[in-house]
Amino acid sequence: MRQIARHILVACLAFIAIQSSGNHSVQAGILSSIIRGGEHVASGAAKKIDHLIPSLEEAGRLARHLPGADDAARVALVPAEGGSWRLVGVEGEAHTLSKLDDLAGSLEAHFDDVPKRAAIAVREEDFFKLREDLTSRPNGADLHLVRNRAQILPLVVKSDGGKPRLMVVLGPKMLLDPSSVRALDANIDLMRRGLNRSDLKMARFDSQSASAQASAQAADPIASLAPDALDISLSRYKNKTLVLTGKIEAEAASNQRWLVVQDGKEARRISLDALEKSADVQRVNLMIVQSSTPRQPGTGWFNKSGFEKRFADAQSAMTQRDLFEALTPPDAMAVIRSSREGGHRVVLSANFDTPRSAATSESGGFAKLARATGEGLLEVPFRIGVHSIRINAEEPRHTDEVNGRWIPWVSNGDLIAIAIVLVVSLIVSLVTWHWWAGIWGLFGVGPDSGAVVKSIRGLTFLPFAVLVLVPGLVWLIMRDWIMLVTWPFRKLYHSIRS
Repeated sequence: MRQIARHILVACLAFIAIQSSGNHSVQAGILSSIIRGGEHVASGAAKKIDHLIPSLEEAGRLARHLPGADDAARVALVPAEGGSWRLVGVEGEAHTLSKLDDLAGSLEAHFDDVPKRAAIAVREEDFFKLREDLTSRPNGADLHLVRNRAQILPLVVKSDGGKPRLMVVLGPKMLLDPSSVRALDANIDLMRRGLNRSDLKMARFDSQSASAQASAQAADPIASLAPDALDISLSRYKNKTLVLTGKIEAEAASNQRWLVVQDGKEARRISLDALEKSADVQRVNLMIVQSSTPRQPGTGWFNKSGFEKRFADAQSAMTQRDLFEALTPPDAMAVIRSSREGGHRVVLSANFDTPRSAATSESGGFAKLARATGEGLLEVPFRIGVHSIRINAEEPRHTDEVNGRWIPWVSNGDLIAIAIVLVVSLIVSLVTWHWWAGIWGLFGVGPDSGAVVKSIRGLTFLPFAVLVLVPGLVWLIMRDWIMLVTWPFRKLYHSIRS
């Protein structure tokens, strides 16, 4: 029985190894015909995977996730056959809409038992289809985005460039327009991310590298960066959030974006693309605040005498969203465009709908940051207007994954996959070695051969083992499977003979 259990374990490990090594060329050769045969099926299914039609029971459960009230109907708006949409109540009662414009009339006609209000649930995967087609919110109805069957976020219809568009409400004055489900998840995770005292620094560009090095080592609230050595400067702030400010200029001809800052007595232009690329390499989160002036925070920006006491207490319960709201001008609505760039970065670009007087007044975004972190933290003369905010940050899930690695340069999943492949390869090599020894035996090489011949046979076994790894693995699985299936008959045969 121990031998059979070992064979079963070998078969399971082999199967896991095949599944875990999907990028290896050996497996790719075996599966290439299957992949080519299924390409047309996969391409057709991919177009519909985001809008799979849920059953009435699933849609009813979705509606039941909404907060209930005696005077509010809870319904789910989900896809139906033929590209249409339907409303499903908490008990599974359904009504198919001829078009989305009939949403309000269908609510009144088919869910008239609670006529005062209605709460409409929308799945995360359906939001990206509805946001272009749903041009208005029905009167007396509230739209909600249900994520992971647990988190519920309000939805609103807002005019974007003269065209109505469905957006996610993140706060009283914060709307989100994500480009994809991945960008939506990354943005929400980022905004909920806690900020400790050591995670956040205001930053300024200083051409004096000695000053930049000193600020990184000292308990200075202002981080100095060398504009000519971005990689070196940013490498001191891994996993930190740096808040930069300046004017952002764009050149239409070269498609270049520049951050213009006041470096000493000169205006310095720093490439935004180069800055964000360096931040990606060094794993630094950037919050770039576009202001009406290139002036940067200096040594006199903070009231340092009270900084340690007030800023530490304020940041103990501070999140990225709190920081974002602190930098938002008063009486402004932030509209955030969220997207994902290559790798594991998420980019947020926020513009503000605010009166011009509020955006340029002395009580602007940095004054709000002063109130959030303690009165008197920022000097009144430096309170400037905020035009937009751009965040280029690492995805929180990737940050957690990297910080939890056993080996810094290799993910834990890759390590487990490598370990499984090594174990399976070792077990398979016990079989392929017999094959290799048999081949050499055809040329008269056996146990009594000389040490030189045996050394050559051992050294040449490695490329042979790699070449026949998959055939050996298939043979081992088939052999163990046959032994497992025939075990009762072999057991019966031996018992009869004995």
